[in-house]
Amino acid sequence: MSGNSAAFYTLGCKVNQAETRRLADLLRARGWHIFDSNTHADVYIINSCAVTAESARKTRQAVRRFKKNNPDATVALIGCVPSVANNLGEELPEADLIVPQAEKDRLPEFLEQIIIPKNPIPNIQTPCTGIRAAVKIQDGCNSFCSYCVIPLARGRACSVPLNQALDECRTLINGGAREIILTGINLSTWGREFGQTLADAVRAVSALPHLLHLRLGSLEPDLLTPAVLQELTTINNLCPHFHISLQSGSDSVLRRMNRRYASAEFAALCQNLRRFFPGCTITTDIIVGFPGETLSEFEETFSFAQQIAFEKAHIFPYSARPGTRAAAMPNQLPRIEKERRAHLLLDAMSEIRHKFFLTKIGKTLTILPEKQDREGFVHGYTANYIPVRAHSLSTLPFLQTVKITGVDGDFCRGEAV
Repeated sequence: MSGNSAAFYTLGCKVNQAETRRLADLLRARGWHIFDSNTHADVYIINSCAVTAESARKTRQAVRRFKKNNPDATVALIGCVPSVANNLGEELPEADLIVPQAEKDRLPEFLEQIIIPKNPIPNIQTPCTGIRAAVKIQDGCNSFCSYCVIPLARGRACSVPLNQALDECRTLINGGAREIILTGINLSTWGREFGQTLADAVRAVSALPHLLHLRLGSLEPDLLTPAVLQELTTINNLCPHFHISLQSGSDSVLRRMNRRYASAEFAALCQNLRRFFPGCTITTDIIVGFPGETLSEFEETFSFAQQIAFEKAHIFPYSARPGTRAAAMPNQLPRIEKERRAHLLLDAMSEIRHKFFLTKIGKTLTILPEKQDREGFVHGYTANYIPVRAHSLSTLPFLQTVKITGVDGDFCRGEAV
């Protein structure tokens, strides 16, 4: 086989996933073969996450594992961990190549400076695209939440120009994608530099031929005004699923976090979402055990999350990150107490999700099939992001109708109609 080979191992958010996919396409275009990280390759590329201490630990662990298991291969570390470490003067993992976030797009060039070419296959322009593909249209953040290292890793907020984003989406659709996820670190701020709003980007991408689903990545609540929501309702293929970062349901904790809204404003946004998009799902992120979080403040978050009845919630015990204001705050909670609160909230949110799934039994839903397992069941998602495992379905990239017959863990079970 001619050409060098690379395998990616990606940690963290959908933005990292979108960047991995784009970097893989850039390498393919230069003649590289891209493999799964479990496969032997010439280069292993770890796209790192530094949001929590746990994600940074997993990054360092991955570097050690790939170097130990593949001593003849080159191990490259890219993304947020190198950037945060450089800004804070921290020791970096012992990778063969380290590329900070700001220079990530130069990865192919850097690799080819240290890897001997193996007769690369020239001009491979068509990416290997799945049914669903994430596209990064925004990066960085100006919010400076007191717990967050993202500004250290990715800098200030900036938007990808619309024409550039449209070109990438067209390429992915031509490669077989039928669902595009627009992602960003603070996606809601897209377009400020151009006098545009996120709704302008959504409208333009939604009009691309052959696109069945257009989905939005994680959103911040303070910029989703009723006017923006009203405009989004006119876009037929926009998926009615909104991931809105709450972080805490306690106003006093939100202030310490330097979040730019109160719980009442967040509740009003959720009410507007359900009014403008009947049947939509709302998912979220919540941090528990923030410095100084009292039992009363935790109970406020617990009650608020139940009140909103999120269809899914990612629960994180607070993780102190060096270089942030929160790391220096007094009254840091013990790990065991943070984990106890996280488990309590996760159990409550899981029960709400299960009851939500039960309401779908007997109903007919539409899914976009993504893959087929060894047992012949097809897996896909509804527009409002309900995972479905269905029997006797075609895996063609077209919307399929299924009748929900039951609930199995974290997905609904269905039969083709």
